[in-house]
Amino acid sequence: PVTYYVVGDDNTIFPNGWNMGDGTNMTYDSNDNNYSWTSDQVQLTAGTNYEYKVLGDDGSWSPGEGQPNASFSVTVSGTYTVKITRNSDGTVSHTLTLIDAVPLYIEGSEGLGLQWGYAPTTAMTYDTETGYYTYTYTVEHDGTYNFMFGNGQGTSWDDFNANYRIGPQSGDQAIAPSG
Repeated sequence: PVTYYVVGDDNTIFPNGWNMGDGTNMTYDSNDNNYSWTSDQVQLTAGTNYEYKVLGDDGSWSPGEGQPNASFSVTVSGTYTVKITRNSDGTVSHTLTLIDAVPLYIEGSEGLGLQWGYAPTTAMTYDTETGYYTYTYTVEHDGTYNFMFGNGQGTSWDDFNANYRIGPQSGDQAIAPSG
C-alpha cells in the first residue's frame, strides 16, 4: 500500500512543518481503509487558521495539487487532541477534541463576590457541552453590579486592565436583578 504523510504550517502540531521530504507518517487502518495521524496535548489559539496537506509516497496530494490546503481553526484557545485522516475516497478530514480550555477571568463588584483591583482575579468555569464560560454567584442585594473579563490574572487592577482585559473595551458591563 501507499504510505501517507501529513505536513502543515505549525511545528507545534505538525512536527516537521511543511518539509515535504520529512512529513509525519500516518497509520493505516485496514478496517476502514483510512490513514490517520494524531497529536495530543497541542496548544491551539482561537481565531488562528492552521493549514495542512496529506502526501502519498506515490506522488498524490490530498487535497489535490493546486487546490487550497485543508485547514481548521478553533473558537476557544486551549489544549487539544488533533486527528488528521486521509479517508479511503482520497478526501481529508480532521477531528479536534478540547482537553482543557484556557481560563477566562472575571473582575467586578463586591456584590458579585468579586473585588475590583485585588489579585488574583477569579477564574470562570468552561463548560465543554455548551461552549460557554460561566461564573455563578447568588446576589443578595438589589443594585447594579459591574464586571469585566480578562484572559489572564493580573497582579493588580492596573496590570489586569492594561494587559489582560478583553471585554468590554469601554466601560464595564453592568447587570441588575430583575423581577
